[in-house]
Amino acid sequence: MKTRTSAFALVSVGLIGGALLVRTHHDHASFASAQEHFVAADELQETGHLPQAIQEMKQAVTIDPRYYGARLGLAHLYDESGHSVEAVAVLEEGLRVGNTQDRALYHSSLADLFREQKDYARASQSIRQALADPPDPAANRKELMRENANLLENARLWDAAEQAWKDYLKSYPGDGSGLRGLRRVQQKRAGKAQTARSSVKTDAKN
Repeated sequence: MKTRTSAFALVSVGLIGGALLVRTHHDHASFASAQEHFVAADELQETGHLPQAIQEMKQAVTIDPRYYGARLGLAHLYDESGHSVEAVAVLEEGLRVGNTQDRALYHSSLADLFREQKDYARASQSIRQALADPPDPAANRKELMRENANLLENARLWDAAEQAWKDYLKSYPGDGSGLRGLRRVQQKRAGKAQTARSSVKTDAKN
């Protein structure tokens, strides 16, 4: 199954380099059947048969609704075919019916989708949810915190972005990317304040 190549996507998704991140809490009979459809969807997607791949992945999700890998695969297939609303819906349903230990992965995957849609506010909200969920070994907390700060920058929420970088540096003091991020945001805030002061002076003269 092809995945996005961004660093955050590689952290957040359950399908990395075509390998399935298999959870041990699935019922063996239903999981084995669902995985057959997953593999079929993978092969169809690789050969360019996207509609058929979607149908196979939907079968995998129907057979095992708690199968995170299949839900993620279906979301990516929907997104690739231009159905972003359906992509989000299938992951949100997973939050309702899936295993609680997968919640951080679902939230981080939703953040990835929202980021691709340039909906930075919802992406940041999803990451914050992922960070609030019980830790998951498949979710890289450091990457999530860094991505959240970057998203807040993209949304031009400078106060929130500055705080996010400060929180990041509390957890990872001296980290170069965190120091650069904090300096970048503080420069943006200083520039914005200078622009506001200049505008006030101009209005006063007029």
